[in-house]
Amino acid sequence: TATPLERARRRLKDFEARGEKVSLEEVLADQAERDQRDAERNVGPLLAATDAIVLVTDEMSTDEVVDHLESLVRSRMMRASQQPG
Repeated sequence: TATPLERARRRLKDFEARGEKVSLEEVLADQAERDQRDAERNVGPLLAATDAIVLVTDEMSTDEVVDHLESLVRSRMMRASQQPG
């Protein structure tokens, strides 16, 4: 995940790449509304699992995110392989 501001900046880049003109404030407002709606819906609300590992990817490149996730997976696999039974 990323902070709301970082997510909005990324979304704004997508709009700009398509030649669409929107402000950062508009993107932030739309995103906040959508996030609230998703979190509060009755069926399948958007919530992190209780055992989730949340990685905030602000200021990380795609390669850095992948490297970090790979490291987490390898660490979990090592711990699992060392447990008896």
